Amino acid sequence: MMPDHFTVIAFYEFKRIKSKFIKYKKQFNNFCNEKNIRGTIILSPEGINGTVAGLNDSINEFSVLLNKFNFNNTEIKYSYTKIMPFYKLKIKLKEEIVPFANKVKNPAKTGKFIKPKDWNNLIKDDSVLVIDVRNKYETKIGRFKNSVDPKTHNFIEFNNFIKSKLSKNKDQNIAMYCTGGIRCEKASAYMLQEGFKNIYQLEGGILKYLEEIDQKNTLWEDECFVFDNRVSVKNEMSLG
Repeated sequence: MMPDHFTVIAFYEFKRIKSKFIKYKKQFNNFCNEKNIRGTIILSPEGINGTVAGLNDSINEFSVLLNKFNFNNTEIKYSYTKIMPFYKLKIKLKEEIVPFANKVKNPAKTGKFIKPKDWNNLIKDDSVLVIDVRNKYETKIGRFKNSVDPKTHNFIEFNNFIKSKLSKNKDQNIAMYCTGGIRCEKASAYMLQEGFKNIYQLEGGILKYLEEIDQKNTLWEDECFVFDNRVSVKNEMSLG
């Protein structure tokens, strides 16, 4: 039995699906309305990105549907809440599942993934530059100790930060993190494309770290902003 009434999943996968994403919109819409699943799903030729909530059995069936559509490597983060965190279902068709200022030739060619259990050891190394890829509103709520805040208004501006602040760091070990991992994948793919050599990213993002690392061992400070009515969550995915 789940500890709370609703299951919330945040998920994404970079996968070339071309024109199929238009067909998927109708199928996701029909399924989610039938199962009373709410949230936001973004579909594009480069893949899928979303956060949805519903009863646990319905969310399990939704995960099966993702596999049916050949999203077999989808990064999924789970949390639980007593209230439905979304007012309605929104399914959007976009050119990109996460917009970036520059063309990323191969979003699947990313930095090295670091599992949450290994993340602390990496960022404790003084030679590693730790960068928060999120915007300045999100970083005000919480971030990892000693991480760099680019102070951006949105993810598109992160490209300017790379060019203006990191051009001399192409040989340095750089560890990046974001809420669920998707922005780091896009940013790390671009940075590798631009000649950066040693890029690492937190697998599953902050949400997976908070899910797996207990309060005693965490290096996370304060809360993590989430894109639903809960506003933020804390260690072990408790409500912020």
